[in-house]
Order: sequence, then structure tokens, then C-alpha cells
Amino acid sequence: MFADILSTVRWEISKNKAKGSWVFFSIFCFLLYFYSFPRLLYYIFPFLPFNNLYIMYVCGTYTVHMSSYLSINLFYGIIYKLKHPYFESFKINPAPWPWESPDFNQTLKKVLKVALINQIFTLPLSLILFGLGAKYDHSLRLPSYSEEIVQILFFVVCEDFAFYFSHRLLHQGYLYKRIHKKHHEFNVTISLAAEFYFIIISD
Repeated sequence: MFADILSTVRWEISKNKAKGSWVFFSIFCFLLYFYSFPRLLYYIFPFLPFNNLYIMYVCGTYTVHMSSYLSINLFYGIIYKLKHPYFESFKINPAPWPWESPDFNQTLKKVLKVALINQIFTLPLSLILFGLGAKYDHSLRLPSYSEEIVQILFFVVCEDFAFYFSHRLLHQGYLYKRIHKKHHEFNVTISLAAEFYFIIISD
């Protein structure tokens, strides 16, 4: 297991080296999201019509997720449509884009149906349930710089660790066949397929 983790770290380092100066842009976006966005919410919060942190967690997280999901897919949709040589040069897989296939309309309908189920039912339900067990800070204060840095780094590690091992688990036999296989129907990944999965086991 340690060897797997080490090889993953090496792979991530090699990927970041290949990105060159774009790594700095990624770091900038990372800091902008985790540092600036919560501060913006801090100033907006007193003007909201409710002062319930549970509702803020559920509705706020859902709103951020949906706005990110829609805006990112719109952005990438434009990039895909332009088919500009500059953007195409970053394409890793030489295979044609999925929409260049004659069957793409049927595939798109299936993707949108699954994405709709996940966005309207699965995600809100999970937020409602997980929000019940969350601990909330009612002091409404901005954290110190050291608190922010420690918490951001801690949860980045937690998220990467949980994602890596849960993803490996989903590639095992029954779980792959009944849940995760759907996600891998796209040999060439596109942004819409990022949430193309069923949480509930289905045929």
C-alpha cells in the first residue's frame, strides 16, 4: 500500500512539472477559492434573511456546487465548441471527442438524466443528512491566517486521501459493476461526465 501511495505522489509531481507555469495559475485559483470566497460570504452573511448555520450549510453548499457545476460546464462547452488548436494541444487522449460520434445524442440524454437525478435528489439529500452531524461556529468571526492555512491543508489531505481510497474501492468487482462502471462509459473524459454516476445501486 505504501508503494501505491508513493507511486501516486510521484505521478502527481510529474503531472505538475508537465503543466509548467500553469501550476501557478492553479495555485492562484485554489487560494482565491479557499481564501477569498469565505471572506466574501462573511460580509454577505449578516444581510441574509436567516441566521441558521445549518440552512447556510445545506443551501450554501448546494448553491456553490450548482453554480460551479453549471459555470464550469458552460465554460468547457465553449472551449469544446471552439476546437481551437491551442486548447486542443492539451488533449491527452488522441481518440475523437464523444460528440463526434453519431450516437452522442443518445449518450447526452443519458448523461443529463443521471446528472439531473444526482443534482436534484442525491446531492440535496446528502447535504441535509451530513449537515445534521456538522459542528458550527456561531461566533461569526474570521479565522486567523494560521487557522485557515492549517485547516485548508488538513482538509486537502483528507479529501485526497478519501477520494483515492474510495475510488480504488469503487473499482473492485461488485461495486464497479453496479455503481462505478457507468462513470467510465466515457473513454474520453468531458466535463459533463464528471458527475455521471449513480449513488443508489441500479441496473
